[in-house]
Amino acid sequence: RRRYWPLLMIYFAYGLAGFSAIAVTFWQKEELGLSAQQLLAIAAWASFPWTTKIVFGQFVDCIKLFGSRRKVYIYVGACFLVRGTITQAGLAGRHDWIMWLGNEYGIWLLSSLLTVIGYVIQDVTADTMTTEVVDRDEIVDGVVRPSAEADIKAELEMVQVYARIAIYMAISIVGGLGGVLDEKLYIDNVFWTPLLVST
Repeated sequence: RRRYWPLLMIYFAYGLAGFSAIAVTFWQKEELGLSAQQLLAIAAWASFPWTTKIVFGQFVDCIKLFGSRRKVYIYVGACFLVRGTITQAGLAGRHDWIMWLGNEYGIWLLSSLLTVIGYVIQDVTADTMTTEVVDRDEIVDGVVRPSAEADIKAELEMVQVYARIAIYMAISIVGGLGGVLDEKLYIDNVFWTPLLVST
């Protein structure tokens, strides 16, 4: 159904998020120069927004931004993601416009937090949208009636199946295309590529 597409595009984009993961793993190991302790600290801080996901969910459910409880939050999450990716690209290329922020550890921590916050905001918004795209009413003989509970549950399950398919399709594309480009492009170009494609 057409109303599923905006939601499925969010999940598809989430699946594409792993585009730079292969290159980042080797870059962290070979060039970034962070200690194991620093990498663990970054991983711990980056997991923190996921543990407070319920707080983000309350914002999405209760606070309207510019009259919207859903669409604007998707764009807010996207802004965090773009900013985090640009910060990563700047660090990878050792560009002056980002290195003034501090050392590699601080910049990588900042970019990781920005990116994860973007994912969390979009994830809770998409989860909420999942329940909203399902019809709660049906028209029978010209009369609007509440849908049967079993029909609502079946459609909710189907939307979740479609969402997982969208994620796995994106991961498959990333696995093929991303692996080839990771071999041929320098790391900062790897970060820039998904931004250019999405724009």
